[in-house]
Amino acid sequence: MFFILPKDGHTISGDDMKILITGARSGIGFRVAQKLARRGHFVYLTTHTNEEALEASKILADKNLKIICFKLDITKEEDRDYLGQLEIDCLICHAGIGVGGSLIDLSMDKVRENFETNYFGTFALIQKALPKLLKNPQGRIIITSSIAGIIPIPFLGSYSSTKAAISSMARALREELKLLDTKLKISLIEPGIYNTGFNDVMIDEVIAYKDQSPYFSKKMKEIGILQRRLFHFFGKNSYSSIVDKFIKATESSHPKKVYRAPLSVRILVKLYLLFFG
Repeated sequence: MFFILPKDGHTISGDDMKILITGARSGIGFRVAQKLARRGHFVYLTTHTNEEALEASKILADKNLKIICFKLDITKEEDRDYLGQLEIDCLICHAGIGVGGSLIDLSMDKVRENFETNYFGTFALIQKALPKLLKNPQGRIIITSSIAGIIPIPFLGSYSSTKAAISSMARALREELKLLDTKLKISLIEPGIYNTGFNDVMIDEVIAYKDQSPYFSKKMKEIGILQRRLFHFFGKNSYSSIVDKFIKATESSHPKKVYRAPLSVRILVKLYLLFFG
């Protein structure tokens, strides 16, 4: 396991809430890790690769925060096993990848890769963390899903499907926990559109897929360009509204089952469920 330690050698005290977050190389996950550390928590910031962990540590080097950066690829059993050696109070499952293309002819290898990371990797990591968290009076699990799990997006159908599966898994797990003598809490975070660059990667795949689709070869580029314009128009440049939801889910004595942001998305979901749910 590859570690990047805090520059000033912070150690964990018994009063620190110990939080592990996956997929925190950049964007929302990185901001969440920073804000939690600034609020006095001890944060394990994990990334997909050693190089990403090193990059994150360089950015944080002079921040004087209680953060340890290391690689945790949630699709690798040997990486997931390391959770057994850590004492954590809160697991934030934020790692995920996007896949663009039509469900009509999207490669099954791409769909499997999407589910392997977003669903199976997250599921396996939660199972690995559960034995200790079930006994922890502060224990909680926060799972990042997406508004796309409620309102599926055409040509991002694989990604939407993984997020729907994650949300369903979290809700089922929460119901099962009611039958156990545990204080473990489960919260879902369902972000709307934020201009982190993540959506652009999926849309690039939509545009590139024009050369692979016999059905949409003449339309895929235009579809991708339109999606990009819509995402950028409706997307939020500030992450504060969604980062605050992670903080509330982590610190609240009675966290909500589901957090959504920004406000426009919460309204959109209510309207969608009213008319199409």
